[in-house]
Amino acid sequence: MDSLNAAKLFDKPDGKMLISICLVLIFSAQYLDTNTIFMISIISYIFIYYKQILETVGEFKKGNAKVEKIIYNDRKMNKSVSFHGELGEILHRLKKYRKYNKSSYDEGYKYMKMFMYVINDLERNDIAHPKQYLENGQLYLKQGMNSFQSITVSLPEDKYIGSLKYTKVTKTLSEDCGKICKELYKHCYYLLYNLSMRFNEDFLENPDIYKSEINLNTDHVEAANTFHAMDLY
Repeated sequence: MDSLNAAKLFDKPDGKMLISICLVLIFSAQYLDTNTIFMISIISYIFIYYKQILETVGEFKKGNAKVEKIIYNDRKMNKSVSFHGELGEILHRLKKYRKYNKSSYDEGYKYMKMFMYVINDLERNDIAHPKQYLENGQLYLKQGMNSFQSITVSLPEDKYIGSLKYTKVTKTLSEDCGKICKELYKHCYYLLYNLSMRFNEDFLENPDIYKSEINLNTDHVEAANTFHAMDLY
């Protein structure tokens, strides 16, 4: 550890306590046996980092939850919904803002689960008429993203006079949260777009009265009557 990292560690309250406990153990090593020192170290670590330990345990339990109840097509169903890869990583970065607006985050997360259930359904090879389900996926995605985006109005920001004090420009919490939301929307939108390309090919090869072309594009251009005045997505 270099001197800069050591200084950063010492500036943190947890770091100061950890360093103090280490010094006490070092000086008391000649008076205590190894087992006692080991037990004191374990207890001290749990005492200092109990919040992180509880969060890790909570994430582990959440990750191992096999079945969640979700309402789909007006029916309550037991269905496994999980987030993996890039999508899971983006949602994990967004979760740190939940403490500022829990209701908006939970609402957005609920719609994201419904969106992923639709995606899992659309990825089946035996789905015959997917357009209405893909439109449901678009609706769930927009509802979820508007809920996530509304968290930004609850985030604390520096006062204007405070931002003028220094020349260094720092990224605000709302900017970071908004950037994550845009990244999440882009990733999910392209999940729908890639599926729409497959369904359009099927429509051209095997047309029938229940099928029609799905109009999704990489520019995110949609009809004006699909937007609500208060929605951002």
